[in-house]
Amino acid sequence: MLVTAVAQAGNLDRAEAVARTITDPYDQARALNELITAAAKVGDLDSAGRLLGRALLVDLPGVWWVETVADFFPSAIEEVLSILVSAYTTQA
Repeated sequence: MLVTAVAQAGNLDRAEAVARTITDPYDQARALNELITAAAKVGDLDSAGRLLGRALLVDLPGVWWVETVADFFPSAIEEVLSILVSAYTTQA
């Protein structure tokens, strides 16, 4: 997948931009999952946590990717909660 190749080349910002252009929710969530994994593997937990928050907002019938992300860095789940609370608080 293009997102993975761009992330592996060291350009996480560009990979995120590519992932955000994907219009199919399932494919976008899969691309974000790959990007989250790549960011976690290189130790960029801030980006991975932010991307996880974005991935949580993708409208999918299942959340198959959460287990993968939680395996890499369980502390991100706490950050996601903070991101989601902040997003909903801002909109209210």
